[in-house]
Amino acid sequence: MPERAQHLIDDYLARTGLPRDTTLDAAYQLQWHYLRDMLHRLEVIMDDEQIPASTAGRIIRCLLYGSPHPADAELRMEQHKHKQMADLLTPPGGLHPRLAKALDRLT
Repeated sequence: MPERAQHLIDDYLARTGLPRDTTLDAAYQLQWHYLRDMLHRLEVIMDDEQIPASTAGRIIRCLLYGSPHPADAELRMEQHKHKQMADLLTPPGGLHPRLAKALDRLT
């Protein structure tokens, strides 16, 4: 099994706090199965094409996080966390304009 892809997948699951497959529903397990399979195949293809390991890692990270660099991936995860918190704090009727502006600055 390709190590680089598996390491990045494990890192992604740890950062997001997602549980392992055994605690997820069947549809989610299937989606993760397809994603893992695709990333592992991609890593084998990149190895076969002699793409440098650093480039291959950036490509896989980009597919998982939407960014090729670890720092950018961290920033995206942090922004997503702030957005989730803002969504939880937003009352159903909407926010007072000043509070909405303050929350926008956080995300």
